Amino acid sequence: MSAPERRPAGTGLRSSSLAACPLAAEDVPDARRVCDQLLLFGDGLVLAPAARLEPLAAVPEPPPVLVRRLSYSGLALYDRCGYRFYAQRILRLPERRHPRGDAQGMEGVEIGDAVHLLLERDDARWRLRYPEATPQDEEWVRRMVESWTASELARRVAALDGVSRELPFAFAVEDVLFRGRFDLYHRGADGSALVVDYKTNLLGDRDVEQIVDQSYRHQVTIYALAALLAGAEAVEVAYAFLDRPDAVVTRRFTADSADGLRAELARMVGEIREGRFEATPGPQCADCPALDLLCAGPALVTA
Repeated sequence: MSAPERRPAGTGLRSSSLAACPLAAEDVPDARRVCDQLLLFGDGLVLAPAARLEPLAAVPEPPPVLVRRLSYSGLALYDRCGYRFYAQRILRLPERRHPRGDAQGMEGVEIGDAVHLLLERDDARWRLRYPEATPQDEEWVRRMVESWTASELARRVAALDGVSRELPFAFAVEDVLFRGRFDLYHRGADGSALVVDYKTNLLGDRDVEQIVDQSYRHQVTIYALAALLAGAEAVEVAYAFLDRPDAVVTRRFTADSADGLRAELARMVGEIREGRFEATPGPQCADCPALDLLCAGPALVTA
């Protein structure tokens, strides 16, 4: 291979040698000026044309995300943050648990568990399960139970024969298994079903209709489809918010609704299988297992 031609530094590029400039063939604006600078800094070295690289092969499409089972809580998590769903439900990263320190009493989820035990089985052994319960906790549990017994929905349920509690169900959509339990279930002689779900949220001044639409819409879909697939001609899904006796939200469906409900779940399954795991920074980042490990969390938000 012959050595590259060199010229004295700073002599510039004559018009006769412009054809030797690799930029000239590329129709680069101001090719003469650019090549003069290249020659100056290269001590007169006339650059050879750059080698042409073959186009890179297209990156293959990723395989579908393997998901075999889903639940209402999983879909709700996906709604809040797709990347957290990916971290917990696909990568199986353990959830961060913060030590309670000197905190006394029961947490909200424990209050809910105690209330469910009393309403479903009149099981006073919840005190053995939660020995750290304070008098305030016991008052909270008692008030929730009394709120249910004072409600019109509770009186309606008491008049029904054959009510089932803690009834499990399972069905498949797009080869994905959906499982859960009805807090309370009844099938009438006319083929209609009633599903009741107890909620122990502290409501404040929030609208319970909006709470159901924003936080429990996937649960409504799953409950309604489960009842219809079990043979119900119609189903009423009732949410009893026990913070207030009158805070009951109902959604009604007929057998004709089954295809639409199934399509909604199939759409969610499709999004997950396609790997749509967009990060949504917010309060849910605090105990996310991916925070500062796989995801920057709140730092993703920029001005």
